[in-house]
Amino acid sequence: MRFLRPLVPAVFAAVVAIGGAAAPPPPAAASSSAAWTQFHYAPTLSGYNPLESKIRTSNVGRLALRWQTALDDTSYGTPVVSGNRVFALGYYGNLYAMRRSDGHRLWTVRVGTWANSTPALWKGLVIVPGTDAAGALMAAYDAASGKLRWRTRLGSSGWVSSATVYGDRVYVATATTVYALSASSGHVRWKTVLSTAQYGPIDGPIAVSGGGELVVVATNDGHVYALAGNTGKVRWDVLAGGGIDHGGPAIYSGIVYVPEGRGGPEGGGFDICALQVSDGRILWRGYAGDDVHVTPAAGQGRVFIGSIDEGLLALDSRTGKLLWTTPYEGEVWGSPVLANGVLYAGTDAGLVAHSAATGAPLYSTQISQGYANMSSPAVVDGRVYTGSGEGTIMVFGLP
Repeated sequence: MRFLRPLVPAVFAAVVAIGGAAAPPPPAAASSSAAWTQFHYAPTLSGYNPLESKIRTSNVGRLALRWQTALDDTSYGTPVVSGNRVFALGYYGNLYAMRRSDGHRLWTVRVGTWANSTPALWKGLVIVPGTDAAGALMAAYDAASGKLRWRTRLGSSGWVSSATVYGDRVYVATATTVYALSASSGHVRWKTVLSTAQYGPIDGPIAVSGGGELVVVATNDGHVYALAGNTGKVRWDVLAGGGIDHGGPAIYSGIVYVPEGRGGPEGGGFDICALQVSDGRILWRGYAGDDVHVTPAAGQGRVFIGSIDEGLLALDSRTGKLLWTTPYEGEVWGSPVLANGVLYAGTDAGLVAHSAATGAPLYSTQISQGYANMSSPAVVDGRVYTGSGEGTIMVFGLP
């Protein structure tokens, strides 16, 4: 198996806040049943789409390829979907817009030299993380035309997390620093440099609590931080385990779920750690597999995770009790998502679907020939969107 992964330089740290204590943004509007606008569906990163109604456990086995579009690039992020467009970000820095009905490529823009994240959609803008020779950046493009609307420099680090949008703010992380940007202009509202992240930078996405009060990040060295959503001030910092590389926290029903290595962020056994979102109090731990690099999904009283060696599993979201495990179907690199009673995940070579209630296998198909398939699926309006390591966007639907 071949897997491309960027290296992240360590930098020294302190806490810095920019701007005054403005009121938090208004609650995010409910997602449309026909849109998937950011990584893991919602700002909480729960990976749970409660509005999907067309694909269910009784018919998911009938999914068939509706279209596929080859990019000039590897695709490790999630395709985002809204209106009549699908957008995908390539590893080597290209942003692609495709027609939703048939995958026809509409426009392509060069964001930077590489990117390993998922873009976000906000009011006609595609907001994209990237890196070029000058360092990390965020940029926004007009969704209809691909015209650049704003670009903001984030420093010299090469790594930028997926963009998480809540209200009129975009939250991203690069190395040791968390940023809040204006979604409309790219202006930096605040930035916070985390004190321990020099020993274990932030590789995964950022979760925002349901009311927008807290922004939660997990570092490679095992710390989980909650920052005030309106100021960036650290509200709590908990050493939850040995760290997580590539994956991040998910928030569901007042609890943060984050994978944590027992001895470090690579192998040696992983747990899911459940923390109270209000104060960081650790509620329970549950075994998740030997090596985890995904963000959990949570919904309907359960939390779901996949690992490199032991397939998918489900735990009770309140107690951590193991509810089911699946037979090994390949290395799970694509963060699982939940929609209408079906759990979907990307393995190193395929897309799989299981009953969220029992773990029973319902569907599988091969989508990759060698590169790790790290794309987390998007399940919306009766279709499943995903990308392959070879750089093909694939869309599956019912006949």
